[in-house]
Amino acid sequence: MPSRTVGRVYALPLATALLAVVAAGCTDRDPPTGPQDIDATAAATAPRDRYVVLMRETSDSRLSANAVGVQVARLRGKIERSHPEIGAMQVRDLSAAAAAELARQPGVEAVVKDRRIQWLPPRTERIRVMNQLIRESGQRGAQFFDQYQWNIKKIKAQQAWNVTPQGEGVAVCILDTGVDPRHIDNVGKLNLDLSASFVANERADRDFDSHGTAMGSVVTTNGLGLASVAPDAGLCSVKVLDRNGSGTFGDVAAGIMFVGDAGRIDGGARVDVANMSLGALLPANDPDIQALARLTQRAIDYSTRRGVLFVASAGNQATNLNNPNIIHLPSGLNNVLSVGATGPIGQRNFDNIASYSNVGRQEVDVFAPGGEFVFAKNVLEDLILLACSPSIRFPGFEVCADRNVYLFTAGTSPAAAHVSGEAAVIESELPGDQTPAELTACILRSADPLPNPQLTANGRINVLRGQACGGA
Repeated sequence: MPSRTVGRVYALPLATALLAVVAAGCTDRDPPTGPQDIDATAAATAPRDRYVVLMRETSDSRLSANAVGVQVARLRGKIERSHPEIGAMQVRDLSAAAAAELARQPGVEAVVKDRRIQWLPPRTERIRVMNQLIRESGQRGAQFFDQYQWNIKKIKAQQAWNVTPQGEGVAVCILDTGVDPRHIDNVGKLNLDLSASFVANERADRDFDSHGTAMGSVVTTNGLGLASVAPDAGLCSVKVLDRNGSGTFGDVAAGIMFVGDAGRIDGGARVDVANMSLGALLPANDPDIQALARLTQRAIDYSTRRGVLFVASAGNQATNLNNPNIIHLPSGLNNVLSVGATGPIGQRNFDNIASYSNVGRQEVDVFAPGGEFVFAKNVLEDLILLACSPSIRFPGFEVCADRNVYLFTAGTSPAAAHVSGEAAVIESELPGDQTPAELTACILRSADPLPNPQLTANGRINVLRGQACGGA
């Protein structure tokens, strides 16, 4: 194929890009000043008049939902969303007194105000760019592969390309800020039938933040600028975060329920893997947070039973999560594969646990490349290179509208996306449909050991070994 210029990666003024590498991830922060995302609690706000209602699990959830619906109408509330499969609903227009009365009804476990959480840090803390031209090529010959994509090589994804279907036929949903399919490395990748937006007035195929588009480009690309973990996998976009990286527990839970149902009702294509490169570190003893965590857990359990593997970033507060007073959501929930980050220093010691990554043998399941940036010896190549959304709305990033621009970043968010890509490769390689538990077992037992096992029960992913899991 003749060589031509297809993409660019720009360097912006220092004031714009200074903190950009801090965290393109889940609960990314500006180390080493301390865990910012614990502030998500103080910053959390309730959407106007929206309450989350949980029914007791010991009762028939559908009957309970019907009975509670009658009470909601009596109290002049409006049901915005109903999830009878998990005994939950989201209700608007209840007064505080009406909410308290509803909470006393038989079969009701909790009525709490929904909360809006800043699941991602400000964009100025997450993105850094450089100036470079790229030429069109193939997946292995993607222009940035040789020079910058140590992450793909370290997990032996490029070796797995030769011996697997490369994720063919597998759908990975990105629960995030959206995925823009107009980037040159995304064209033809997004399945709109499996996509949906739970953010008012924002389309699933537009990404005004760029975080979701970036995560999708770790999982799968066309191989023009970037190589990817699962080149032949497909993407779906479930928008649960707005253009500022914030979203409510109710919106996130609705998105989680959607991936469990998508395609299964009409017998069409279905979601196999859900990537959740988002999260917040919250106080475990807050009763309202506990109730909202139960809502999220019920939604995850529902979709897990329907065959979806959930992968989430473990967070970037440099915190040991083996602490009963805090919980990182959603990575700290059951049936979620929690992912920490590794990153080199000066292109050496690639299996160092990244300085910002949360750890914990009981709370972080596995590690994957996330990049590093805080040390004097760090170089640009130590970061992770990702696609920039053409629809990003942020001063200084107008160049991304050209649809061929890439950004450097670091965080547990891209680490999680690597694992979602590996899950797609394994699912495409092994015969039959793998259960989420089977995929998880393959990923964990095929991981390479890390030099500090006291911080993780497992190691860093190895896609080549993972795809051979069925014969191991």
